[in-house]
Amino acid sequence: MIKYFEYITYPQNRWNVLDKYLTIDEKEIVFHFTDKSLDRVLWSDIRFFKMRKGAFLLYTDKNHFIYIPKDVFGINEEYLHFCRHMLTKINSKEV
Repeated sequence: MIKYFEYITYPQNRWNVLDKYLTIDEKEIVFHFTDKSLDRVLWSDIRFFKMRKGAFLLYTDKNHFIYIPKDVFGINEEYLHFCRHMLTKINSKEV
């Protein structure tokens, strides 16, 4: 339990714990939380990414990442646009 509370108390980890929706554009990823607060992550802040079977993991450092399920993309064109244009903004390649 202590480890869990340590994890969720870091501001970056609220991205994966709290209810939210994301908006993604050419400049940034914006987290819209149910308490009406916002967090923003610039593409330049993302160091590397991993593609998994069902999700993208966008890392801001080796321990903190943004989890984006692949099934959130409504149509195939949105998914392809994300892969072709947004992921190329990340400084490092997939690891």
